[in-house]
Amino acid sequence: MKLTTSDIETLKQASLISPNLRIPKGSKRILTISLMKCVMFEKQFSNVVSKTNDVLIYDLNEFLKLLKVLQDNSTHKDVELDCDSKFIYLKSGQDEYKYKQSSKDRMSIPTKEVECETLNYKFHIDSQVISLSKKFKNLFDFVEITRTSKDSKYSFNVTFKNVLDKDRVYNSFTKVITNTLTPLKYLPKHFKFVFRVHNLAMLDDSWWYDVKLSSQKLSQFKNPSLNYFVAMEPTSEFEKPTQLINKKKVNQKKIISLSNNIAKLQKQLSVLRSA
Repeated sequence: MKLTTSDIETLKQASLISPNLRIPKGSKRILTISLMKCVMFEKQFSNVVSKTNDVLIYDLNEFLKLLKVLQDNSTHKDVELDCDSKFIYLKSGQDEYKYKQSSKDRMSIPTKEVECETLNYKFHIDSQVISLSKKFKNLFDFVEITRTSKDSKYSFNVTFKNVLDKDRVYNSFTKVITNTLTPLKYLPKHFKFVFRVHNLAMLDDSWWYDVKLSSQKLSQFKNPSLNYFVAMEPTSEFEKPTQLINKKKVNQKKIISLSNNIAKLQKQLSVLRSA
């Protein structure tokens, strides 16, 4: 297949997550996961590379360097990508690189689809949250996303911090983010979503994202071009949908009980008035 500019950009984005890359046979889908298995990246190539063999790249950064050398030194700027069970072939005109296929047991790669409960909550963030994460990845350990106030509908706090223990923070930076696209009514009244700054810094910061979260503390950052799954920290706090449903049931019972009591009082008042 011919590598497009978009395909090369996709490879560069994947290299920010992990040096290991797999393109399943017969698929356009790029799959890679960080070495700590906290961030997974998924995106579509422009075409199927091979119908018979997986593409398995052990060192994606090295592969991209070879690709650039080939482009810079060939009279043809177009590069063809192909593979068999042993090698990956990069061809431009009469020039060709043979790159050794890796074995799966040497690589940290997703072996199956992400399986999690329904992603229950959602909100929208623009690229500045990711841009700040890239700037602060060597200064702060964690980033927290919380409501600016109990009644806030369109804004939330993004706080970068270093933590000694649960109750002691020794450095922090907070920015208020205004979100005009997705009201925070889709989130519980109280929430604290906590991520490692380093994990968010791996994401591409040229795009906005729709963020969805599950009660398993797994998040999905998605836009029309990119799809990431990012693990949340155990210190994240938010009500599970079942808790919210139970609260609604409890409130409904309270309302029914209150209505019955009011009805009884009205009857008693009626008896007193007629006496």
